[in-house]
Amino acid sequence: MPILEPFEPLATRAPVAPAGPAALVLEVGDDHHALRLEDVRVVVEAPDVTRVPDAPPAVLGVLNVRGEVVPVLDTGIAAGVAPVGGAPFAVVVEAAPGRVALAARAQPRHVVLGPEVGASALAVGTHRHAVGDGLVATLLDVDALALEAAA
Repeated sequence: MPILEPFEPLATRAPVAPAGPAALVLEVGDDHHALRLEDVRVVVEAPDVTRVPDAPPAVLGVLNVRGEVVPVLDTGIAAGVAPVGGAPFAVVVEAAPGRVALAARAQPRHVVLGPEVGASALAVGTHRHAVGDGLVATLLDVDALALEAAA
């Protein structure tokens, strides 16, 4: 049997850095925001959003998800950055006030969060993390985001 790689005893191998938590990265304007995968319930492509009269600016409307009416938030406005403006994708998350859907301008992607690279400047963000491909994403606090959008 050919040996494809030189054998290296386990005791001499460099320790492997632990992987970070799994997350979903959303594109919001020119920014990237991450959601803990444990908070995500479902991603809806091309959601049928019904507008709600007199809703706060951060609320794009509501969406029927398996019989449950869920508010759809403009993630950009709720996070205090440029608005998404529409909802080509909606990510339904479990937040303290209840389920909400966060608008994203492109299909969210699954990543493993890399090391922390600094604190977030956003009121609804926790920390900034490397997410690969040279990108850095702000990890969002979904509870704070949902409460901010309702204000």
